[in-house]
Amino acid sequence: MSRPTTTESEPALDVDAVMTQLMDEFKRRNGREATEDEVRQWMAEISAAIAEGGL
Repeated sequence: MSRPTTTESEPALDVDAVMTQLMDEFKRRNGREATEDEVRQWMAEISAAIAEGGL
């Protein structure tokens, strides 16, 4: 997936760990694996949040 992102004042964001947690939680709540389209949407939203400085 992606490499962790860092700033001088914040710890690294482990995107792989976040995605794993999202997929696990999605499966727990929905009883199925996330589709590739759903995972792509999550990645796009995470990337946008990082670009905006939100993560």
